[in-house]
Amino acid sequence: MYAGREVFPNPSLEYVAAEIRYPYAPRLRQADIRDAILIDLEDLFPIVRPQPQVTMTMTGTADGNVSQQIDQVTRAFNRSSNMAVGVTANTLTVDTTAYEEFAAFRSVVSRCLSALDKHASLAAVERVGLRYINEIRVPSSIADVRDWRGWVADAL
Repeated sequence: MYAGREVFPNPSLEYVAAEIRYPYAPRLRQADIRDAILIDLEDLFPIVRPQPQVTMTMTGTADGNVSQQIDQVTRAFNRSSNMAVGVTANTLTVDTTAYEEFAAFRSVVSRCLSALDKHASLAAVERVGLRYINEIRVPSSIADVRDWRGWVADAL
């Protein structure tokens, strides 16, 4: 990265995810295409776990009707199960609970995108999202808001 960046000995990042959204790609609903992508990535993600993904949508009407769609999501994990890649007909997601630095994470995301591009021609990229989830673990019990002093800015 850059020479003057700060490296924290105990980073508070607990979860990092990159999601690339693209227009619906019917080929990516085909199991053999998803398998070919994962075969290209099996040195990084050798453990494959197909999982159902439920998407619930509430209509804007007063009766509160909810529709749901169940899609098959193929997620593959590294041997430590702390990093995974998921492929659907409209997203590629790479997530980890063992984030070390952006350059290493970007390299994994790049490999995943290359495998995706090799097997499925995407019309466009609609959205690229990065999520960083920080967590502060206080060694003592928190009984009152004042107990956060020293851990979080007092103004909060």
